[in-house]
Amino acid sequence: MSMSDSNPTVEGKVVFPVAPVEIPKPPRPTAELEREAADAIAYLERFTSSSRLDPELRIALNDIKNTLKMLKSTVARMGEEAQANHDKLVEIVRSQRLM
Repeated sequence: MSMSDSNPTVEGKVVFPVAPVEIPKPPRPTAELEREAADAIAYLERFTSSSRLDPELRIALNDIKNTLKMLKSTVARMGEEAQANHDKLVEIVRSQRLM
């Protein structure tokens, strides 16, 4: 069985079915996650400012706080990048539909 037997032809050329182009879902917003991280950072800042806290524990909690700050900024940056990539993809899909 040749390829032309299984696919319809138009004027002697094989026509392949085209899959419908779907606009992808937008990325999930990260605002709630960023808010929770900000709350955790604020709590750790208040907690570690206590003079009664053991110095080693304060250092460990400050490390955790700094890690949370880094993760929060990473999530925010990646969320912005995901939204920008989604917008570009939507634009490409819409332009292909117009063709």
